[in-house]
This record gives sequence, structure tokens and C-alpha cells, in this order.
Amino acid sequence: MTLESIVTELGIIGKNHKVSSKYNPKALTSANEYIEKLEGIDIETKEGLKEYRKLTGYSTEDVSSGKTASNYRITDAGVNEIFRKYVGKHLKPITEELEEMTRSSIGYSFCPEIESKSEKYNTVKNNVYIAKDIIKTIKENPEEYINKQIGEAPDFMKAIIARFSDEVLQIDAQDAQRKAFRTIHEYGSAKFVTETHEHLESLKAEYITDMKALSEKEMEMKKEKPYLNTDESVEYFTEIKKAKDELKKREKQLEILPQLTDAIAQNAIATIQKREKSRTPKLQN
Repeated sequence: MTLESIVTELGIIGKNHKVSSKYNPKALTSANEYIEKLEGIDIETKEGLKEYRKLTGYSTEDVSSGKTASNYRITDAGVNEIFRKYVGKHLKPITEELEEMTRSSIGYSFCPEIESKSEKYNTVKNNVYIAKDIIKTIKENPEEYINKQIGEAPDFMKAIIARFSDEVLQIDAQDAQRKAFRTIHEYGSAKFVTETHEHLESLKAEYITDMKALSEKEMEMKKEKPYLNTDESVEYFTEIKKAKDELKKREKQLEILPQLTDAIAQNAIATIQKREKSRTPKLQN
């Protein structure tokens, strides 16, 4: 298993790392195995360097330790990037590898806050967040939640709710999550997960475009007035700062994208490996 063989198996074409349109479950598991081996190397030991040379094809002869460490980090980052690109390209068949409950759980866990252009998707997303808000209130402000339930209950139930408050909190949290999972299931868990990933990818592209445009605008403004003092500079760039702050909020939302990709991939890999293991004939005694 070498770097070249893994890149080939993932169907990476050309210098731009274009991904082949053909999906191969074996490529997914092989690439993951390679990444685990690569990231398990200790390049400060002889055995680690031997494994490093074997996996990457890079020589360590007449190469400084700093350069080797840099090559190692860059290779690891590059392979992970290619792996995520492969998962993104074949997201639909990879997501379909997952079991229903796993898909619903991923859809629930990585549901974004930012609205999509699809109203149907947003309806599901908003229902998930209603459930999450209920659970958050129960966990962080249980007394506030119980008082609200008591206030809304008929008079004859108020004392009963207060007496069984712990049970009410537990059951209501479970019920809120159950409703969220059911909403995702009824929409189509595979569809919801893939649309979530596509939505986040679209937001990422918009973010990159907007950040580039803002940086260019800031540079132009600096050229127009290069000699401002501190007070003048703060006032002059007020709108730029506001725009940057908004972009930072969007950037925060995008942090879940690689986590979502990894969750889909790792659960799919586990499912594929389990399936392959069940197909392997057992040796007779």
C-alpha cells in the first residue's frame, strides 16, 4: 500500500485531483486504512521512518529531519483532502451504505443553522432545531422548563408534574429527539444528509467568494487613503469590520463540514467492513 496506489485507487485524475465518476467501496476502505497507518507513524524512530518511506515513497537519505517532518504533514493533509473530495464526489452512494438509524443520527447531529434555498429542507431543518432547543433548555435550565410545563398544565396536573419533574424532563428530551429523527426519516434520511452536505458545500463556496471580494475591497480602500491615523482608520473601515464579523459567523458554521464528511465516511466504512466480513466464509475445523 503506497501513496501512488491509494491515489490511483481513489480514481484521482490529473494535477487538479479531479475525482473519477466511478464509485468503488474498496477504494474507500483502502484509503482509510492507509490514512490510519500514515497517521500512526512516529517519524522520530527508525521503525517509523522505515514505514514512512514505505507508505510515501519519499527518501530520508540526505534530507533534514525538518524537511521530512514537513513532507509528512503535507502528505497527511493532502491525502485527507483527496479522501474528503472522493467522499464528496460519491456522497449519495456512500450515504446509502449507512443504516437508517445512523443516517438519521448524522442528519440530526450535523443539521446546520443557516437556511437553505429549499423550503422543504428548511422545514425539516427547523423542526430539528425546535427539538434541539427543547433538549438544550432541559439540560441547561431544567427548572425553567418544568415551571413552564407547570404553568401551561391544568390545575389538577400542576402538583403531579412538579412531583414527577425528573421523569418529565427525561421523557420530554427523549420525545423531542424522537420527533426530530422521525421528521428526518419521513423526509428521507439519505436525502437529508446529502442535501445538508451539499448545502454546506454551497455555503463554503459563497464564503470563499465573499471573503475574496471583501479582501479586494479592503485593499482598494487602503490604496485610496494610505495615511490615516488610528481614529480615522477605525471609522473608515467600520463597514469592512462589520462585514468581516458576519463572515466569521458563517465561517463558524462551516466548521462542521469536514466533521460531517468524516462521520459519513467512517460510518460507511464500518458498514462496508461488516458486510465484507459477513461474506467471508468461515474455516471449518
